[in-house]
Amino acid sequence: MKLLRRCIPLLCLLLCACGTVRSAVVTAPNAPLSTAQFAFTPVTADSKEKNPDADAYNTQLKADAQQALSAMVRNRGGKWVKAGSNAQTIVVRGHSVYGNRALRAFVGWGAGSAKITVDISLQAADGRVIYATRTDGKLRRGLAGGNVLTVGERTIQKAFLDFDKRF
Repeated sequence: MKLLRRCIPLLCLLLCACGTVRSAVVTAPNAPLSTAQFAFTPVTADSKEKNPDADAYNTQLKADAQQALSAMVRNRGGKWVKAGSNAQTIVVRGHSVYGNRALRAFVGWGAGSAKITVDISLQAADGRVIYATRTDGKLRRGLAGGNVLTVGERTIQKAFLDFDKRF
């Protein structure tokens, strides 16, 4: 009985897998970056699925990314300027495949898996990409199919931390 009580939390932890998050530099800068002004562009988020639930998830993830972007610029001591100026632009794009929760819960083995990708790039005034990163979050299994929004929030946080530390 004691062994069962000790194993239950471990079993729950294994079944509640919240996915994995990985980052990569897509375009590395040629020289150290020192920018204090950024042109504002709205964050975009879309998904493969076209239904009310996916739209609600996209709206939530877009709001989370916009908050993370504002916090990153504020923490760097930067300021926003109007688009069209000679300032560099940070472009954030999110794309999601929410998958199927029931397949993740009952079939496993990657069936119904979800994937959230966040691309962040710093563009020069002429549109040339100076620096870009891509962060992928994946959810393949989990208790009751896992929570896609949790993986999405972790992916966004990791994407901005990774972009900022290499910036």
